[in-house]
Amino acid sequence: MNNINILIIEDEQRLADILKKQLDESGFNAEIAYDEYVGNDIYELFKRTFNSAVTDF
Repeated sequence: MNNINILIIEDEQRLADILKKQLDESGFNAEIAYDEYVGNDIYELFKRTFNSAVTDF
């Protein structure tokens, strides 16, 4: 449906998994990084891939 890619950066695994499931069911493409440093690295490497990022800062 949507071609929107979202990076979830959340260290609470259960919360991140629930958010990903809801986004996926709503037609978004969501990926998870469970660590802020890994999330930052992923975003920097693939920032043209992601339309948005959700963080818990």
